[in-house]
Amino acid sequence: MKATLVAAALLLPLAWPVAAGATEGPHGRAVDFIGLWEGVDPADGSLTQRAITCDARGACQVLGADQFFSFCPDDDGRGLLEGSGTIEAGVLNLPLFTLTCANGQSVGFPTIFSLDRSNGTLIEDTDGPPPSITFHRLSPRLRGRF
Repeated sequence: MKATLVAAALLLPLAWPVAAGATEGPHGRAVDFIGLWEGVDPADGSLTQRAITCDARGACQVLGADQFFSFCPDDDGRGLLEGSGTIEAGVLNLPLFTLTCANGQSVGFPTIFSLDRSNGTLIEDTDGPPPSITFHRLSPRLRGRF
């Protein structure tokens, strides 16, 4: 019994941000964006993933990986996308989503993520010519309950 209480006390701080994010706040539902998402980049056909974490206030971190990035040809397409932003009016807004190639070359651009609630997908739109990317959730949808 004592071991169970100790384990619960240790795990509670880890569970709090997810459970807190499940509530409806002034910025929208962070839990709707949290997870691992996968899609295909229509511009170059590469498999692409986004990992999104958010806190209860709607502040989110986004990491992105693609099978290859056309912007990074000298690095065999290797790179990493990183950005942070907030959820406002049901949209995750990243003022700067930065792609950094393996050689250190980088480029940044504003990006928004919006949910298509009719089919459970996530749409990524950038401020530029690439077309939107539709993502499907790979991780189970969190419900804020344990």
